[in-house]
Amino acid sequence: MCRGEGSRNSRIRGGGSRMKKTLPVVVSSLAMAAAMAPAPAFAGPEEYLGQVQMVGFDFCPRWTMSAEGQILPISGNEALFSLYGTNFGGNGTSTFALPDLRGRIPIGLMNGNPEPGAMGGAETVGLTLNNLPPHNHDPRMAVAAVPADNPNPINNSLAEAAYNGYAAQAPGMDRMHQGTIVSQTVGQGIPFSNMQPFLAVRFCVTTAGVFPSRN
Repeated sequence: MCRGEGSRNSRIRGGGSRMKKTLPVVVSSLAMAAAMAPAPAFAGPEEYLGQVQMVGFDFCPRWTMSAEGQILPISGNEALFSLYGTNFGGNGTSTFALPDLRGRIPIGLMNGNPEPGAMGGAETVGLTLNNLPPHNHDPRMAVAAVPADNPNPINNSLAEAAYNGYAAQAPGMDRMHQGTIVSQTVGQGIPFSNMQPFLAVRFCVTTAGVFPSRN
């Protein structure tokens, strides 16, 4: 019994020896896997405060807000207000606004023109007379034969006796038909699309991050 018990104890110690040799390998593998694991998918404090970023999913990460022109109180957001001011809205005394990038694209500033926060452009455009190049239209006029001996009005014209243009005192020749020439109507005035090719993504504003330094 003692020998058997001793043999069993010897096998346990041997098994422990094998575990000691295997354990460092397992720990090393776990450490390598942890080092290779992707970082959490959210904006962290390393992002600049007020930074606008694009994401391909339909929500904004932690510490960011969707750029939808929200009105925020200055109280509690003093640092962000010091960067944005009223460029995107608000009264500047108690509120300010985030940029509204819904259905819009950002453009770069060029020496203050446009100014930060300026909005412009249109999704549809309707042409006016000033947009059209110089051109002509053929006039349209109804023509009908009017018998000279018919006393009934035809096309608002009455047959009248001919005047002698060589008489001593010829009457005034004011018998011209008072008609109106109408040019053909072209176009329907429907606005056309002015949208460039686009790809929809979500814009997010960092509301908690590193305050950007100018130097």
